Amino acid sequence: KEERIGLNELKSNQQIIIKTADKGSSIVIMNSEFYCQKLAIKDHLTGDTYEEINLDCDTKLIKKLKTHVDKHKSCFTDKEYEYLTNYTWTSSVFYILPKIHKCQSILNEIKTNFQENLITVIDPPDLKGRPIAAACETPTRRSSELMEKVLKPLVELQITYIKDDWDFIRQLPSQIEFECNLFSCDVSSLYTSIPHDLGIEAIKYWVQKCRDIIPIRFTEEFILESLELILKNNNFLFNNKLYNQKRGTAMGNICAPPYACLTVGYLEEQKLFNITLPNMFTASNVNKIIKYYKRYMDDGMIFLPKS
Repeated sequence: KEERIGLNELKSNQQIIIKTADKGSSIVIMNSEFYCQKLAIKDHLTGDTYEEINLDCDTKLIKKLKTHVDKHKSCFTDKEYEYLTNYTWTSSVFYILPKIHKCQSILNEIKTNFQENLITVIDPPDLKGRPIAAACETPTRRSSELMEKVLKPLVELQITYIKDDWDFIRQLPSQIEFECNLFSCDVSSLYTSIPHDLGIEAIKYWVQKCRDIIPIRFTEEFILESLELILKNNNFLFNNKLYNQKRGTAMGNICAPPYACLTVGYLEEQKLFNITLPNMFTASNVNKIIKYYKRYMDDGMIFLPKS
């Protein structure tokens, strides 16, 4: 009983925000003012990625989606059409997961008090957060589910594709015939860094290249128009205000992982392997890079000759 009372008191305390850390399972308790004004508004919502919009925009979006689905009604079965057009929706909710593993002031405190279960650092100025848009039943949720099912099989066709950590281990050669260095790379803020035009261009490339993998009833026009509608209407609520994400895709959008992964794969095949690398290395070394470079989403790994 005392624990339930304590949990209710924490839940109703407007002065604190409780979130899990971005990495690991640590619980982070933050000052509400610091969380809202610094981590959310200053670090994210006042930049050029988001803009405040009218509160009725999601209501208007539902009408756009219905018109879009009606236009391409021949692509669906009756049950699919019903699923895409008849449902109860709620606006997405925006929140921040604190990146305590990258906050130096917190790391310093942990080094000093590493035996403690509780570390206290008041409003660390160098703390950053990962923006999440919880898209459980948003207006675009069901269209996004369909796009995820269409795009996901294409991801496996990338030459750099890694399914998971076990797949990475399986693909490592048991012996490397040359003395080498191991390198890793990371795409900075992948989801929010992709311009819509680039993403659409990338998906068009994969749809045309892998047309035989996609059910024939889903036309290229339908796929690209659906994706554009989803990307340009990443709307979410924060502090009773509605925002739109102008660039990239939201962390929480169900079709975001294959969409982002395919965009990087497009840049690899069309830019990196065919243009950039041949201008920098011999043909032999280019072939080595293409052969050994592997990537999981935004994380790449490769071993190269020391020469």
